[in-house]
Amino acid sequence: MSTKPKILRPKPVLTYPLTDRQTIFDYVFHHFVIDRNPKGMRPDNTFSCVYDTPTGGCAVGCLLPDELRSKIGYTAFGIGTLSTSSTQACELRAAHSFFDDLYKVFGFTDYRSIDASRENRSLLHLLRALQAAHDGTGGGPHGVEFAENFAERLKQLAPGHCLTLPVQY
Repeated sequence: MSTKPKILRPKPVLTYPLTDRQTIFDYVFHHFVIDRNPKGMRPDNTFSCVYDTPTGGCAVGCLLPDELRSKIGYTAFGIGTLSTSSTQACELRAAHSFFDDLYKVFGFTDYRSIDASRENRSLLHLLRALQAAHDGTGGGPHGVEFAENFAERLKQLAPGHCLTLPVQY
């Protein structure tokens, strides 16, 4: 991707709750690919993804309001924890008060509400896919190589979620 893409849609301004999948996708694309923000990782460079960093964290973390990201900090959990009823997930949610706020950001009421509608399941599926793409993208945490590799992953991800890229190459 050596040529600069033509921007078809500008970076959206986030308004909560975030329920529009195309807006979420466009924001994450702009945040990492166009704005070249670094991969959200622990400061000790353990390559462990985190929701909160000075530049906005991981692919889900960059969508969160600053005050919520700072509450989450380096708490390790996958976004799928929002929907599962496993004992471990229930204990994690009970131990951290930020989960109530996290549900509200995406328009959910609790873990049961996610399975209550196709739209909610689709939204969580997209968040999981964005987090997996972010975590699995190589090229180091900074710079052009990460941005280009992440853009390729998002290009592959978009059609399966009925989304379009906010740019044209």
